[in-house]
Amino acid sequence: MASPIDWSVVNDVVKKACRDLKSANMTKVKDALNTLGKIDEETSMETDRKLFADKLAELKFAELAKKIFTSINSQNISQRDFDEIACTTISIFVHITNYSPEICDSVAEKGLHEILVKEARQNFGAIAREGGNILQELRKNKLESCLVVLHNVMRLNPNCKQSMRDIGIQELMTKVIKSSSGFLQVVAVITLTVAVDENCSSDLIKVPKPIIVTLVKETLETTLSQRIAQSRLDRVVPGVGTERSGCYADETLYSLSVLARNRDNAFELIKQGILSQIETFLEFAVEQPFIETDPSLHSVNNATKWALRLTLNLITTVPQISVLLKIEDHLFILKGHPNEDIKQFTCDLICVLEQN
Repeated sequence: MASPIDWSVVNDVVKKACRDLKSANMTKVKDALNTLGKIDEETSMETDRKLFADKLAELKFAELAKKIFTSINSQNISQRDFDEIACTTISIFVHITNYSPEICDSVAEKGLHEILVKEARQNFGAIAREGGNILQELRKNKLESCLVVLHNVMRLNPNCKQSMRDIGIQELMTKVIKSSSGFLQVVAVITLTVAVDENCSSDLIKVPKPIIVTLVKETLETTLSQRIAQSRLDRVVPGVGTERSGCYADETLYSLSVLARNRDNAFELIKQGILSQIETFLEFAVEQPFIETDPSLHSVNNATKWALRLTLNLITTVPQISVLLKIEDHLFILKGHPNEDIKQFTCDLICVLEQN
């Protein structure tokens, strides 16, 4: 089936944005970005989203975005226009960085991640200083989008994690976690868990109990309850429910697997019912086709991998819970999965359970 995206329009819009940027016509640049944003929002099929992301990578959109940020910082434009242009640009990256490793590579290669960390830091500071108004809402949206993009880039391009740490991503996420709530706080936690060096004992993260409650009871439970019936694991924003922003089940499970390495976190996860969530998910996972190369199963395979690692970390941290888990039959089936990580985590779990 042919893609509904008109690629000639995408080509023309990006080229026009480059020309308008050279002539410093920021109004037309904003119009071009809005057109790309509309195409992005109207693209619903997973395969088409990836095609769109790969096309923007081919058209060097990360390089264009860096020039846009450099230009709007030097232009005499209003703060409102600045925030609208930055918001639209970053919003496009929210989606395309989720689907294209090439875009993530170019974000890191062009140094755009450094600009996004700086934008996040500035917006966080402005939100902390100012009262509630439309401008603050724009900045909050921009901050959330920056964090999602930074998370995606580190997830698909792990080589840039050290660079992120060097420019203070962990310290910034810790501040956001302490002084925010809702989805912004969830995104900050998930971004922090991707950024940490898991081989460094000082990077064991302890988070307040309400965050664990949100991650388990709202983010993960909502995702699984809404999506398992549909055999898909799309994004869900806590309390809202949408496919185009928020947290995937695999991202949430990865984050929880990192948090489970801290004993206090692990006990709170168990208290909030994470074991039953794991059992429910693995029951779903073993019923899915074991095909590693099928794009439609990518999220399921990733979520399975991180659910197994989460279980392994929980048992390592709190060994006595092994008697509470009823997953032996699921593990026996998952041993035959073609994904090497799933197979390895399954075998490791079987060993640990036998020892306990």
